[in-house]
Amino acid sequence: IDCGNVPAASHGHYELTFDPISTVGSTANLICNPGYSPQEIMIVCLESGNWNESTCERQGNRNRSYHVVD
Repeated sequence: IDCGNVPAASHGHYELTFDPISTVGSTANLICNPGYSPQEIMIVCLESGNWNESTCERQGNRNRSYHVVD
């Protein structure tokens, strides 16, 4: 089973770990643009013939806390 090309990634791109192999168990690293961090660093070619997915998230938007000043 071959998963084919890695999916497109908003705010980044994937690089196959062992180019050009994209069969079951193959991996690809998610490289995010500056200012973004990967939700998951690596994706895997699944037995379904699809890649699992990850996203690049804007840095600083998660778990933001605010302090109220009286």
